[in-house]
Amino acid sequence: MSQITDNLALFVEGDNKLSLLKELIVNAAAKGSFGINYDIASGSFKYEDLNPSNWTVSTIQEVAEFTNGYAFKSSDFVDDGVGIVRMSDLKNNEISVDKMKYVSKDFLSNLSPAFQVKPNDLVIGMSGSIGRPCFNRTNQIFLLNQRVGKISPDLNLVTPEFLAISLASLEQYFLQISMGSAIKNLSTSQIKQTKITIPPLEIQKFIVEKYNEFSILVESLMTSKSDEKLLVTKFRNSAVDAISKAQTPEETQIAWERIQNNWEVLTGTSDSVESIKLLIHDLATQGVLSGEEIFEVVNLKDIAQINYGYTESANSAEIGPKFLRITDIQMGKVNWDSVPYCSISSADEEKHLLQGGDLVFARTGATTGKSYLLNNHPRSVCASYLIRVRPDVEKVLPEYLYLYFQSGQYWADVDSGISGTAQGGFNSTKLGALAIRIPDRATQAEIVKKTNELLQVCEDLGNSLLRRQILAERYSRSVVSISA
Repeated sequence: MSQITDNLALFVEGDNKLSLLKELIVNAAAKGSFGINYDIASGSFKYEDLNPSNWTVSTIQEVAEFTNGYAFKSSDFVDDGVGIVRMSDLKNNEISVDKMKYVSKDFLSNLSPAFQVKPNDLVIGMSGSIGRPCFNRTNQIFLLNQRVGKISPDLNLVTPEFLAISLASLEQYFLQISMGSAIKNLSTSQIKQTKITIPPLEIQKFIVEKYNEFSILVESLMTSKSDEKLLVTKFRNSAVDAISKAQTPEETQIAWERIQNNWEVLTGTSDSVESIKLLIHDLATQGVLSGEEIFEVVNLKDIAQINYGYTESANSAEIGPKFLRITDIQMGKVNWDSVPYCSISSADEEKHLLQGGDLVFARTGATTGKSYLLNNHPRSVCASYLIRVRPDVEKVLPEYLYLYFQSGQYWADVDSGISGTAQGGFNSTKLGALAIRIPDRATQAEIVKKTNELLQVCEDLGNSLLRRQILAERYSRSVVSISA
């Protein structure tokens, strides 16, 4: 376990850290790898890294009674009575009664007691979500449904708590030996013949105690990490939002200083990168990157031509120009090889043909507001659910306008414009009315250059954080593998 305690900070960084930690703890407990040994002569525990020599290997049927469930029919169900433990009731290693089905109490006397699930009995899934042991931690007696097995430990040989740990450590093993492709199934004989290692009862109790202590520690750690992540996310969103909504240079400066003072916190995880990119676009269009305090505010319709796309059906055959659709724009990129074609007259093509420096804007659907700046593209027109925006390059650089189309202020304007509409649409009139702050062309060029440099830094940061996250994930899995 020293591999965990010595590198706990790195271990908990992976995406699946909680499940991996739990898996490791279960495996360590089942094998006695907490670094303990019980000295029978002195009656004391010694903390040594060794596998206790006085443990025995037994099959499950040698230390517990196993029973497969009874095939209840839907006609047996009643509104109240005795609860039936089904596969769907096995949740979080316990029996859940939230959506439990019931049968008449007559079943208690008519069925064999072997089908009763009593307090401290263990039940295990045998079909679908197989191999996950659950305790009956209630004071109730349930009945056992088919596809669920019951394991009643011999208390002279094994405690229910230790048996639960041992069974939990075998989950991957049960998956490996299970039958079926679409739905995994375990047979009664497979479970009965499964071997587990059993220490003396006193050692079992000690291991359970230490397992519970460590589990509580991990749960506390993960809750703390989750709360911290939520807090940072809220703070990051608030900081970015403050920049987007700043109305004066003074408000912008205050918001920016707040971000600068907390930069390490705001950029600490890979999922923060997109928010930081949004922030950079806001800083660019607010004038922070250029030192300009006064930008001219204009409507988009005054600095660009705005036209709807062409209405036609897409065709895989090369019968005309490429036919760019909303779905072809993914993550700010277009795979032109997969873009279909369309049939179009010469006159309509001349009217709708896309040029370098044009921007296309998604005007409807879940991706309303998504945009793309065209450059080095093949002969193409855009579909009718896209709006073509052609900047007046004497007034605004296409690259600068594209920065605005990625800013928080832009998205706030779009969200405001589509609120209350059933389809989430944003027409050309609303698009043309968007208010944009623009400096002179030279300053625009300077802002575009600085923004691209910052975005590259941001991209490098994201890749670095992602590599660290992947490293942490691999480390976590390697420790679990080593300990298995």
